[in-house]
Amino acid sequence: MRIFVSVAMTEIAVGAHGLTGGADHTNDEALIRRCQEQDTEAFRWLIERYQSRIYSYVRRMLHSREEAEDVTLEVFVKAFRNIKRFNGRSSMATWLLAIATNLCVDRARHRRRRVDAVSFDDFGPGSMPEPRDSTWDPGAKAAVTDMGCALEAAVGGLPNIHRTVILLHDVEGLDYREIAELLEIPLGTVKSRLFLARKRLRRALDPYLNGDANE
Repeated sequence: MRIFVSVAMTEIAVGAHGLTGGADHTNDEALIRRCQEQDTEAFRWLIERYQSRIYSYVRRMLHSREEAEDVTLEVFVKAFRNIKRFNGRSSMATWLLAIATNLCVDRARHRRRRVDAVSFDDFGPGSMPEPRDSTWDPGAKAAVTDMGCALEAAVGGLPNIHRTVILLHDVEGLDYREIAELLEIPLGTVKSRLFLARKRLRRALDPYLNGDANE
């Protein structure tokens, strides 16, 4: 991953100033207050804290590493420029994920969807958390290794609206209500999209779950 903090800081440097008063960089709340005063050094700490998580999410949403890097940079530039609008109702991570989701959707709208499946460099066997419902759980951890590539292709092949909810829920750990607020959709829509996403994944992974993949 090539996310250069210095590039982001160059983008947001105009009209900003350095850290003053020895701010506590271990506390999000303190850092956010500093950032809202256009403190670039405080924002540098926020980038360091969240860049890997945001990049991993964007990388799974998009089709190319270069595009994911560009969007991740754009997420933090946009976040800094709009930091005064952050009201603390959600966590900083959720707020950044919302920005990332909107930017990914915008990218998808302005380019032709590629036929080839998304590739997850950091999405190896076992990297996705255990599914939340037992109907999707194959019940055998050994199968995860065998179906790693199939899972990668299956998630990458989901429609954007389904891929978004399953990544936000099963990978990022957001609950239904958080996803509904983030995507600005009804709670029932979140649940139905998640159900359909898991149904598609189960269908794609059936040969691996039933032991028929190599037959």
